[in-house]
Amino acid sequence: MLIEALIAHIFADLYCRPTNEDDSFRDTNEPSIHYLWGTSLVYLIILLLNATSFSFYWTALFLLVVLGVSVYDQFLKVRLNRFLNNSLLTNTNQSMHQLYSKNKGILLFLLHQLIKVLWIIIIDHWLSAVRNPLEYLIVIFVSLMIIGFLYYRRNPHFVLNDTSRSNFYQYIALLLVSAAIALFISFLSLEGLNLVGSQGLLSAPFMYPNAYQLFISGVLVLLLLMRPANRMIRLFSLQYDPKEIKKESSVRREDSPASGFKGAGAMIGNLERLLILLSFIFGSLLSIVAILSIKAFARYKLIAEDPYFSEYFVIGTMLSVFITFACYVLFLLLLF
Repeated sequence: MLIEALIAHIFADLYCRPTNEDDSFRDTNEPSIHYLWGTSLVYLIILLLNATSFSFYWTALFLLVVLGVSVYDQFLKVRLNRFLNNSLLTNTNQSMHQLYSKNKGILLFLLHQLIKVLWIIIIDHWLSAVRNPLEYLIVIFVSLMIIGFLYYRRNPHFVLNDTSRSNFYQYIALLLVSAAIALFISFLSLEGLNLVGSQGLLSAPFMYPNAYQLFISGVLVLLLLMRPANRMIRLFSLQYDPKEIKKESSVRREDSPASGFKGAGAMIGNLERLLILLSFIFGSLLSIVAILSIKAFARYKLIAEDPYFSEYFVIGTMLSVFITFACYVLFLLLLF
C-alpha cells in the first residue's frame, strides 16, 4: 500500500491543488480541501480495485496521510520557510546566500515533498506492525476527529444551509463521477496488461506476473513524469531563463518572438518524457534521438539566434531526459 499512498499524495498535492496554492514558498497555513478531495478519489479507486481484500489498514493509512499533510501545511510549512529565509538569506557566507537565493524555489519544493514522503513511509511502516483491528479503529476515529477540526478551523463560521448542502452534494457527485471514469480506465488498463502479458508481448524486465503491481507502478511513474517533473525543471532552470535575465539586466527587445500558446511548453515536455520513457521500456534508444531532434527543430530559430535561449534549452532538455531515466529506473525497482 505504500505505492498507493504515494500516488494519493502526489495526485492530491501536485495535481488537485490550484496553481496559486501549490507554491512551496508561498506563505499559506490553510489545509486544502482539494488535497482531501484528491486523496479521497484515489482511496475510492484503490478500494474498488481491491474490493476482495479490504482492510482497516488502508483506511487508517489514507486518513493519516491526509492528517499529516494537513498539519504540516497548517502549522509547520510557513514556519520552516521563514526559518530558512531568516537563517540562509541573512547568512554572512556569500556562497551559501547565493546558492539558496538562486535555487530557493526548487530547494523548498524538494524539502517539503521529502518531509511529506518521509511521513508516509513512517506511518506505512508503523501500521504494518499493527495486528489488532481495534487499534486501527482508534486511529481512524482520532484521525477523522482531528481532520474535521482542522477544516472547521479554516472555516469556523460554517453554517449548514441550502448553499452548504448544495456544495456538499456537488463535491460527492464530482467525486463519484471522477471515480467511475478513473475506475473504468483502470479496469481497461488491467485487462490490457493481462492480455499483453499472456501473449508474451512484454520485454523481459516487464514480464511481471501481477498485472496490478505493474499497473500501479506505472501510474506512480506517470504521475511523477508530468506535473512534478515540469515543476522541478521550471524551478531549477528559472535562473537561466532568458526572460528573467533580460528583466534583471533591464534589457528589453521589442522584436522578441512570442513564446507560443500558454501551457504548450509543459505539454511538449510531458509528451517528450512519455515518449522517451516508452523508448527506454522497449529498448529503442534511437527513438530518443528523433524525439529530441523534433523538439530542437521547433525551436531552431531561437537556438541559432539567441545564445541565452540555446543554453536554457539544453539545460531544460538534459534535465528532462535525466528525470525520465530516473523514473525508468524507479519503475524497474518497483517491479522487483
